[in-house]
Amino acid sequence: MSASKGCGLEVMPAESFNMQGKASETVEVQMTLRNTNDSTRLAFKMKPGSPNLIRTQPVIGILEPLQSATVTIRRMPYDPEQYCGNVTKLLVMSLPVEGNITEAKVFWATTEKEAMKDRITIKIVQT
Repeated sequence: MSASKGCGLEVMPAESFNMQGKASETVEVQMTLRNTNDSTRLAFKMKPGSPNLIRTQPVIGILEPLQSATVTIRRMPYDPEQYCGNVTKLLVMSLPVEGNITEAKVFWATTEKEAMKDRITIKIVQT
């Protein structure tokens, strides 16, 4: 498990995972984000290193204290001859939410703070 230092976001799987399947098919993996704080809300934002290959749903959100969320990570179909690597990254950013903000989009558009970051390695395995 990985928890952003000083932020309290637990990311599972924590450091890396495989996405295995045919290049012509969409492959899905579930990731769990958990706010380990008992009194602080957290905003999260998912940022894939290869946005044409990897997509997430949801991309952003706000977790209440001790709340968890499931994020679906999709590897989109691709041409193996054009994709020159078998590893990509997923950046999971998080920040405490202060005040009455309830919309994650508003929070990320207006915040000036540096987000805590977890870098997850995704290994693309073609079958």
